[in-house]
Amino acid sequence: MLLSSAADHALVCGADRMEWQTLAWNERAIVFYRRAGAPDTAKVRFTHLLEQVPFARTQ
Repeated sequence: MLLSSAADHALVCGADRMEWQTLAWNERAIVFYRRAGAPDTAKVRFTHLLEQVPFARTQ
């Protein structure tokens, strides 16, 4: 399984966890990650389109 191989590699590299993210509407991915044993956690995400923020420099 791909996730098992990734977890093995992460452990060899000294990682103590793996994180995945998906959009809230992607129920298939949410079910997949839950079945893999991953708990879901609350997350706040901020996104800026550079042409819309006042501090973006244009060239």
